[in-house]
Amino acid sequence: MASKNNTPIKNKVILCGFGHIGKSVFELLSQFHFDIYVVSNSSIDPDFINENSKNATFIQGDARNDEILKKAHVTQAEAIFALTDNDLVNLS
Repeated sequence: MASKNNTPIKNKVILCGFGHIGKSVFELLSQFHFDIYVVSNSSIDPDFINENSKNATFIQGDARNDEILKKAHVTQAEAIFALTDNDLVNLS
């Protein structure tokens, strides 16, 4: 939960994109017990989700969509990582 002044929740991050780089960043952040919201256009292996559901929330959709970011509680995130394989998408 965010504080009353809407400051970030400590250790809450959003990963946008879940390819090779996104998975590597996910594994690193998991080791440090971050609460991770993963936003990905492509489907994620259900076995991976089941194994990692303790500290992560997985959302399928385009992170450029405001409604998707609201589902990931973007206003409370400490950081957002744009990790798709498309630099133009990452910039947007």
